[in-house]
Amino acid sequence: MKNQNKNLVIIIFPYLFIHEREGFEINKLKIKPSYEENVENEKEQVKKHLLNIAKSFRFGTGQQIFQWSYTFTKVSNTKQWENLKNELNKLTIILRFSQLSDLKENISFEHFNYFLFEITGEQIAADKDFAYYRGILNGESSLNFYFNKGEIHNPYILQTELHPLFLTVNQIKENNYFKTFYFYKNFMLKNDEDKKILRAMEWFNRSYSHYGRGVDLSEAVLNLHTAFEALLRPEDEERGVKTQIKTALLNILGHSKELGLWFDEFWKLRNSIVHGDITPKPFFYIPSKGKKGHRHHLYIARKIFVKCLNTILKIRSDFPLLGLEEELISNEVRVDNIIKILKKQKSHDLERIYKTGVLELISGLRRDDISAEKIKTKKLGELFLPLVKKDLENNEKQDIKKNLIEMINEILEWQGNNLSNLALLYSKLRSNYHLVYFNKKIDLPSHVSALRRSAYDFLNFITWRLLTMFD
Repeated sequence: MKNQNKNLVIIIFPYLFIHEREGFEINKLKIKPSYEENVENEKEQVKKHLLNIAKSFRFGTGQQIFQWSYTFTKVSNTKQWENLKNELNKLTIILRFSQLSDLKENISFEHFNYFLFEITGEQIAADKDFAYYRGILNGESSLNFYFNKGEIHNPYILQTELHPLFLTVNQIKENNYFKTFYFYKNFMLKNDEDKKILRAMEWFNRSYSHYGRGVDLSEAVLNLHTAFEALLRPEDEERGVKTQIKTALLNILGHSKELGLWFDEFWKLRNSIVHGDITPKPFFYIPSKGKKGHRHHLYIARKIFVKCLNTILKIRSDFPLLGLEEELISNEVRVDNIIKILKKQKSHDLERIYKTGVLELISGLRRDDISAEKIKTKKLGELFLPLVKKDLENNEKQDIKKNLIEMINEILEWQGNNLSNLALLYSKLRSNYHLVYFNKKIDLPSHVSALRRSAYDFLNFITWRLLTMFD
């Protein structure tokens, strides 16, 4: 991919069809169904290649697909390409898990496969009678497709018979997992816990398929065990893996004797596979008071994993760490982290800074904790006030912002040694900042509203901290 070019990228979900014509949008990707009016309304360049690409896929007993979903965007460098794949992987992990976790037999891993097709300038200018496309399946493995006079000669045919899955936008957006990771994540999950849980969900999904192929029973067992480990094992825990997972299971789901015995047998099966036992353990679970297996380990493991994850998310929803985290993390640590983040944000891009989560850290500074040094708190102000100033310059009327910007400049230019005098300047700014913080008449973007909330909280904090006696 040439960095200076902005190439079209077409994304197709061959076996997923969204009922509503308008589809849904995720982080600037508008995913739409293949209704004729949707495709016809696309630009000629998109429509031409999209219709060609759609011919590449077969379903059922070899029929060409006519009900699929798609989106498209443009990329100009490797970083944008990776970001696109990461966003699509996150979406498909969540969509797959939302359906596979119901343990229904009519849902398949492949229903949520996606293909990325980068359309280069050479392809756009190519002979109309011949076309070549390289599709990247699920962001991992590539396949080549050739067309001659509009007809494909090597269509993509799944090993198993599959028919498209129909979902409504409401089924997608109202799903609890979708809402957790797209609407509630910042409220419920902290310190990259979302990434840890997504990774666990991905391993659960891989117990069904991977790289566009099915998995055998042994691989499925190992993938599910890895899912448990990813979900339940702390990264810095030194105890044995089995002890960690079993303890977590019993603490989350209850101290049931049968649950403990089941995990012991599941662990033995996993070890039997890993160590290549000549006679592997049975895949059917034999209960403590029985001689014959009655439930497949895969079925039980999947069901227990889903119950564990649902319990964890329920706890996070009912008892978020937010309030407790303020008690556990000192202002000293918070201020150090805030300074590190703000030093890296030299461009003062408010939307980008909002995404780092630093505004939440600033709002979390407490006025009953003097652990942050005054001189570091002063440094934090020097890094943060230019952002507040930029917001005022961009989003406020002249008569309101002029006075506030003068106050900010006076603070930023202050050279004295008595921090109590600096506290008085901050106090004056705080008293006047309510003009913008409490102004509800302006319809502001979420990142600007968040900045103003954190600015108001910070002004209260720094005024208090600079006036306290101890350092």
